[in-house]
Amino acid sequence: MKNIFFVSIFATICLVISSVGNNPPKIESSTAKNTPVETIKVEPIVADSATSPQPEVKPEVKPEDVTDGVWEQKDLVARYFPKSELINALRIMSKENGSADPERVSVPNKDKWKSRDYGLFQLNDHWQGNRVGGDVEQFKNPEKNVEIAYNIWSESGNWHLWSTAKSLGLDK
Repeated sequence: MKNIFFVSIFATICLVISSVGNNPPKIESSTAKNTPVETIKVEPIVADSATSPQPEVKPEVKPEDVTDGVWEQKDLVARYFPKSELINALRIMSKENGSADPERVSVPNKDKWKSRDYGLFQLNDHWQGNRVGGDVEQFKNPEKNVEIAYNIWSESGNWHLWSTAKSLGLDK
């Protein structure tokens, strides 16, 4: 109702302003010509929070989420990951690796295979070793590591395969 009121006021002001000159506009109503006016009833739209789409809440990026060394890998990561996921990729790398040391190898994991994690994205030799034909030393190559990380992310559709994703709010 308020909108109709303000539109009416605005239209009246515009009409008054335009008629200030020597030739005021002619105003003819449709009823003066015996032309029927169609009336349309307009119902207000009320948003229902249960059915209305809600904006996705993304976790806040904190400065400590991305370490200095990781920022140096930003251009390499940007060659593989879409712009919309670049910051998330850097956050995962930072949480997994800490310093963006491409040579980093974890201590043996506590799984039954005593697997290890390698490189920038800490790729697991047991679960991802087949991507390099078992030659896990290739995981230490920054380009190869980021490429494989992108493929894992792309195939899975999200970050849930990285153990640090949950603490960053990226496991969904």
